[in-house]
Amino acid sequence: MSSLIARSFYLFNSRRWNVPTTSCLGTLFRKKGFRHNSLSEAAAACGRRLPAFVGTHCCWEVEHGRCCFCCYSSEIEVLTNQLRYFGSTTTAAVVPTTTFKRGPIGTKRNNAVPSAAVVSSSPIQILENCQNVREISKLLRDEQHPLAFYKANDFKKLVKKTMDIVLLQTKKKSNIDARIKPYEISGLMNALSKVSTQDDEMHRQVLFNLSQQLVIANNNNRRGLKNYRIKDISIILNALARRNVHNEMFFQQAAAHILIKKNSTLMNPQDLANISNAYAKVNHHSSSSDLLFQAIAKASISQIQDFTPQGLANLVNAFAKMNHHHRGENDDLLDAVSNETILRLSSSSRNVSTSKKHETIPSLRQKSSSNFTAQGLANIVNAFAKMMNHHHHHHSGRTKVLFETIATVAISNISTFNSQNLANTANAFAKMNHRHSELFQVIGDESITKLSTFNAQELSNLVNAFVNLQHDHPALFQEAEKVTFSLLSTFKDQELCILANAFAKTNHYHTSSSDRLWNGIATAAMPILPSFRLQELAILANAFAKARHYDRDLFQRIAKVAVHKISSSLESPSDLSILANAFARVVDHDVLEKDLWIAISKAAIPRISHLAPQELANLVSAFARLGLGDEKTSVDLLFSATADYMMMDDDYDDDSCRRLSLWDEQNLVEVAYAFLKAHKTNPDLLQKIAVELFHHRNDKNKVKLDAHGLGNMAAALSRQEINASAVSLRCIFAKFQEAMEGRRQGNVELRTVADICKALWLGQKLEILSPEFCQLLADHAIQKAHTASPADVRDILLNLGRPQLQQQQLLGKSKRKELFLAYKPMFQRYSCVKDIIAPKHAKTIRNHFLALDIDV
Repeated sequence: MSSLIARSFYLFNSRRWNVPTTSCLGTLFRKKGFRHNSLSEAAAACGRRLPAFVGTHCCWEVEHGRCCFCCYSSEIEVLTNQLRYFGSTTTAAVVPTTTFKRGPIGTKRNNAVPSAAVVSSSPIQILENCQNVREISKLLRDEQHPLAFYKANDFKKLVKKTMDIVLLQTKKKSNIDARIKPYEISGLMNALSKVSTQDDEMHRQVLFNLSQQLVIANNNNRRGLKNYRIKDISIILNALARRNVHNEMFFQQAAAHILIKKNSTLMNPQDLANISNAYAKVNHHSSSSDLLFQAIAKASISQIQDFTPQGLANLVNAFAKMNHHHRGENDDLLDAVSNETILRLSSSSRNVSTSKKHETIPSLRQKSSSNFTAQGLANIVNAFAKMMNHHHHHHSGRTKVLFETIATVAISNISTFNSQNLANTANAFAKMNHRHSELFQVIGDESITKLSTFNAQELSNLVNAFVNLQHDHPALFQEAEKVTFSLLSTFKDQELCILANAFAKTNHYHTSSSDRLWNGIATAAMPILPSFRLQELAILANAFAKARHYDRDLFQRIAKVAVHKISSSLESPSDLSILANAFARVVDHDVLEKDLWIAISKAAIPRISHLAPQELANLVSAFARLGLGDEKTSVDLLFSATADYMMMDDDYDDDSCRRLSLWDEQNLVEVAYAFLKAHKTNPDLLQKIAVELFHHRNDKNKVKLDAHGLGNMAAALSRQEINASAVSLRCIFAKFQEAMEGRRQGNVELRTVADICKALWLGQKLEILSPEFCQLLADHAIQKAHTASPADVRDILLNLGRPQLQQQQLLGKSKRKELFLAYKPMFQRYSCVKDIIAPKHAKTIRNHFLALDIDV
C-alpha cells in the first residue's frame, strides 16, 4: 500500500496526473477497501489536495485544472497510517498522532514544514464534551472526522447525546439557541438522518424534537424559519422525510415560508426537486402544500433545462406520489420534462457517436450533468409511469415518443443495466401498457445473465411486467423459477403475492410439473400470513385458484386470517369480491369455509354501493356457487341487497338516471345468471336487466355479448316468462345462430348450447323458435358430445330431445335418435348417481330413449 501511495505522490510531483491515472488509482484504492472520502481526508491531513472524484467521474475539482502533490517521506508514512485508520473495517486501527499544516496548492517541496505534533481525540471522546447542539453540529461537520460515526459501533451515543441536549434545552428555553446558525441546524439534521442505528425510534425522536423546536421558535416570532434560506429548509425537510418523520406543523410552516421567499429568492432546480420529494415521502397534504406544488410546477418549467436526470425523475415522482389535482400544471410540467428528456437523449446519442477521444474537463462535467445513466433512464420512466397511473392520464402522443426514445437508448445500453434498473424499466412499461417487443426481449436476455443478483422485489416486479404485457419469454420464466426457490425465505407479503399472481397468469405453471413451485410458495407464505393485508390474502388465494393448485392447509389458513381482517381492518370492499371469487373456485375441492362466506356477506351488504359493477357481479356470482345448507340467512340478505341496489332508480328513459346504463352487458348477464344458479327468483330484477339489454340497447349491434354470455342470459330467462321475454329471446337466438354459423363456431362450448336449450320451451311458446335453429343446436351437441358434463347431458336430453313441444315438432325422429345414441354412454354413467341427475329427470330421459327404441 505504501508503494502505491508513494507512486501517486510521484505522479503528482511530476505533474503526470491525468484522467486515466485518476481512474486506475481510484480502482486500486477501492479494491483495497478504501473510500474516496477517507482518502481525501487523509491527504488533507498532510496539507495536500486530491482529485474530488477519484475513479468515479473523470473530472477534477482542482483550480486551474491541475493538482500538485508534494510531500516529505515522513508525510508518506503519516498518510499511510491515516489511510489504514480511515479505511480499516476493524476498530483496532492505530489512530495517527501527527498532523501537518495545510499548505496552498502548488507549495514547493522544501516549504512543506510539519506543524507541532498534537494528540487527536477520537470522535466519541469529543462527543462526551459537547454541551449544546451547536457543538454536535460542528463535530459532525468537522473535516477531521467526516465518516467516523458511520463506522463506529457506538454511534447510538451520538443520537442519545443529541436528544438529551435537545430535551435539556427545551426545558430552559422555548426556542433553539439563537447562536446556532441555520446551516448548522440543517447540517446536523442531515447528518443524523443519514446514519444507521439499531434504535430507530430514538433516531426519529431527536429529529422530531429539533423540528419541533423550530416550530416553537417560529410561533413565538423569534428566530424560527424567517432567517432560513430555502436551501436550509430543503435540507431539513429531506432529513425528516428520509427517516419518515412527519412533523405536520413544521411541514406546513415550511411551505408557507418557501412561498414567501420564492419571489425574492429564486429556487434552484435542486431545491425544487428536493422540496417536492420531501413532501411526497411523508405524504403531507394541506392548502399551503397545494399552493407550494403549484409554485414548484411553474418554477420547474422555467428552469427545466438545468435539472439533473435524477432531479427530473424525483420531480415527476413527487407529483405522482402527492396525487396533485391541479391537472393543468401537471400536464405542462409533464410536457416540459418529457420534451427535455427526449432532447437530452437525442443529443446524447449524437454526442456519443461524434465524441473525440480526449475531451476537456469542463466538457466532461457538463455532459455528466445532462446524460442519462442506466439508473437515470429507469428512474425517469418509472416516475412517468407512476404519474400516469395515479392520475389515470391518457398515454399521450408525447409520452409515447418519450417511452419509445427511452426504449431505443436502453436497448443500446442494456449491458449497463443492473438488476434494479432492469426490473424498474420493465415494470414502468407494464404500468403504462406500452408494448415494446424488442426492449422486453433484450431485458429478458440480459436479466437471465444477472438473475443471481436480483432480490425478491426485483424478481417479482420483473416477472409481473412480462406477464402483464403478455410477452412470452420461456427461458426467463424457467430461470426465474429456479431463482425463486433460493429467495423464498426473503420474500415479503406483497412481493410474494405479486410473484404468485404473475406465475398464475402464465400457462407454464398450470400443470402437475409446477407443483413444486406452488408448494414452495405455500410453504413460504404460511408463517407470514398474519402480516398480509386483506387485499394480499385475496390476491394470493386467487393466484392459487387460477393455477388450479388447491392447497387445503393454505386456503384454510387464509380463510382464518381473512375472517379476522374483515372484522378488524377492511380497507376496500373490492377485496371481498376478489377473495370470494378465489374461494368459489375451490368449493368443489372440499375447501368450503362457512365462517369466511358469512363474514364476507355481512361485510359486503352495507358496502354494496361502494362496489364497482364488475366487483358486485363477481361477488354474487361467487356466492351462487355455494351450497351452505342451513346457513343461508346472510346469503339471502346479500342477494336481496344486490337486487334493491340495482333497482333503486325507476326512470327507464333517462340515461343519466338509470343506474344500469353504466353497467357492462357481461356484468348484467353475470348477475342474472347468479340469481338463477342460487335459486333466487326475482322477476322484477330480471325484467329490468332484460329491458336494459334488449330495449334501451335495442340495436343488436350494441349488445356485445359473446356466445357464452348469450347462453347465460337465455338460461336466466328460462325460469319464468316476463314482459321482455319475447324481445330478449328473439335477439339472443338470432345472435347465437350467427355465432354458430360463423368462422368461430368451434369455440362455442357445449355448456353454452345446454344453456340455450333451457329456453327452448319458452321460445316455442312465444312462437319465436324455428326447427332450423333446433337442428343447428342438435348438430353442435352431437359434435361436442365427448365433452359433456352431467349437467350438459341432463339439459340437452331433457329440452332438445322432446318429441314435440306445443304441438310442433322440434327435431325429426332420425336426428333425435342420432342425438340420444351419442349421449347414451354418458347418461348410463351419470344416471345412477342421484346427486348428479335427479331421479325425476332421469325417468323422463329414459322415456325419451324408449320412445326412440333405444335400450338403456
